[in-house]
Amino acid sequence: KHCSKAVATAFEKAGVKAPKHVRELRTSAAQVAAYEIGQAMKVEEIFTEWQLVDVQSRSRGKGFAGVMKRHKFSGLDATHGTHEWRRHGGSIGTNMTPGRTKPGQKMEGQMGNKIVSVLSQKVARILADKQLLLIAGSVPGAPNAIVRVQGAVKKRGGKKQQG
Repeated sequence: KHCSKAVATAFEKAGVKAPKHVRELRTSAAQVAAYEIGQAMKVEEIFTEWQLVDVQSRSRGKGFAGVMKRHKFSGLDATHGTHEWRRHGGSIGTNMTPGRTKPGQKMEGQMGNKIVSVLSQKVARILADKQLLLIAGSVPGAPNAIVRVQGAVKKRGGKKQQG
């Protein structure tokens, strides 16, 4: 989110230039008391190596997509009277009962451009001199996108597999 007028006013009162993007994160009162408005937070103070984190960002937008691209449909035959319906989804509902399209039916539409969370990723390394966080695994979003990183809410490997 871009910095709102009220937030920009709070930064001005503190005598600090308002940043371009501001995000509000939940934390304890003791942690908040350790910082002043506009003070930079160091990556090494927040995260440790091999800590589990949740990564969240807006996925790449792919525009309006058909069912073959969006839901990996195989399409119809190229012959046997298919005519111009080779990349269509086929039937979308039932006959008389219940006589409607069921909720959640896979159809064409907007693909991507949604908030995506990848849970329980490991922090591989922390480069303190460059203030970088290297994460082992996938990170959603386009290059130069704003990414939210927080401590993992769910720990990996909840149930033991029987075998």
